[in-house]
This record gives sequence, structure tokens and C-alpha cells, in this order.
Amino acid sequence: MGYRDLKFGEDLPEWNDWDKASSNGHGSIEWRDYDEDGSRAEAVDLASSMRGQWLIGMSLYITIDIINQQAQETGKLDEQDSKDLRDVEMLMDKLFPLYRNVVDHGEESDDEELQ
Repeated sequence: MGYRDLKFGEDLPEWNDWDKASSNGHGSIEWRDYDEDGSRAEAVDLASSMRGQWLIGMSLYITIDIINQQAQETGKLDEQDSKDLRDVEMLMDKLFPLYRNVVDHGEESDDEELQ
């Protein structure tokens, strides 16, 4: 069973609706309502920091590598894996390029820019 086979509660909001008022019959609920201990806000702060950008970029980079390895082993990606790869690459290219830029271009070019 793959991750796509997991079933989630029918009453959960769609993944892209977490910052919107709930339309699932539970009234106007936002993610902030569930952040009683401030941990969600702390995670958002981390994701917005340079370290968070680095960590998210590293995760995306590794994910792309794993999907590409899977393609080499099996010969071809199925349609869903191809879409996943495209979306992960877009996230890395457009939002979290820091890790890839350092790893792919090396420290030499970064050091030259600083001098």
C-alpha cells in the first residue's frame, strides 16, 4: 500500500483550505484555532526563516532524487508520480531553491560572490 492509498476523514477540509473558513459543516474554523500551544505559529516562523527555507529545499531535493531513482529502477513513472515530480520541482524552483543552488553550484561560486 502506497501513501496514495491512505484514507483520511471525510470531514477534513481540503489541503488548500486550511487558511479559509471551514465549509465542512463545523462552522468558521481556521488553523489558528487549533494552535493552542503556539507550535503551529512556531513552525510557520521556522518555515519563513533562512533555516526553514534550507530544510524545506533539502527535503524537496531529496524527494526529487528518490522519485528519479524510482524512475530509473522501474523504467518509467506512472502518471501520478510524473505529476508529483513536476509539482515538487516547481515548489523547489519557485519557492525553495536555496538548498539546490548551493548543492548544485557548489560553495566556490557562493564564496566568489561574497568576496
